[in-house]
Amino acid sequence: MNNILENYPLLDNDLIVKSKINIIPDVYYTIDDNVKKLKLDQYNNNLLLVVDDEEIWSPKNNNLFISYKVEIDNPREFYSKVAGKNSKLGIVLTWSCKSTKTVKSTLIKTFDYTEEKLNFITGLKIDKGEIANKINISFKLVMIDNNDSKNYAKIVGAELGELQNEIIEVEGNGSIFPMVLIKDENGPLWEAIYNFDPDELNEELNLNKVCLRINALHKNYKKEDYTLDGENMTPIFKEILSQFFVFLFYRANSIEEIRSEKYDNGTIGAFIQNLLYSFDIDMLDEINDLSKKIRKKIDSLDA
Repeated sequence: MNNILENYPLLDNDLIVKSKINIIPDVYYTIDDNVKKLKLDQYNNNLLLVVDDEEIWSPKNNNLFISYKVEIDNPREFYSKVAGKNSKLGIVLTWSCKSTKTVKSTLIKTFDYTEEKLNFITGLKIDKGEIANKINISFKLVMIDNNDSKNYAKIVGAELGELQNEIIEVEGNGSIFPMVLIKDENGPLWEAIYNFDPDELNEELNLNKVCLRINALHKNYKKEDYTLDGENMTPIFKEILSQFFVFLFYRANSIEEIRSEKYDNGTIGAFIQNLLYSFDIDMLDEINDLSKKIRKKIDSLDA
């Protein structure tokens, strides 16, 4: 068997910027043969949140349609590096959901060097029950046909890089974790923001109210450390999260009342309430006991 690793040029950020890509999503669902619009709220970087103002839609009981308007003003830029002018390229749309163990890919567009601009509509239909928690969506550039130099990818379908990716949260923003990367040469590795009134927990949850800031310029920062995936969570991030949660609960103060209240979706109260149930906390313990309980729960995530 001939196991030769194929090497070929791939997309880089400079090429993506020069090609001027703009991919705009739109979401809706159908119920009783009626089309109902949903909203996608931009939460942080590539994280989007499905919002239903009527509070009817759910991934368990309803389908989901995501339509994309794709515009690439300078697709010929791809031929300056990853393909020859006689080659044909394609765009593949892939979506996956870890919770339901689903991965699906579709070739949505093919084009060649003669096309000066790409402008088209595409989308995907997700049946009820196919997704939970969140879905990952990626647009990838692939080789369709190489009629040029052997320096380019030769295998049909070979991935040349990612044009855009996003995460869509479908279970409501009570489960979204407010974390951002900052750049501060003289700052600490992390800092916590608790800028809310404990008596006003129906205020909207946003990054100015509650936030964990990770400093990407700190000497101990490592990009792969800061994932909320339990299987890949590193010890240093577990410690940071533990401290963040402990002081958040102490800032909130009235734990017993928060557990029994009803908060609007997307509020500080809903976020804290979701955490209380996740960590099985029903009263404000001594700080050492609370810290120990949270650490044990976080450690169990990757067990």
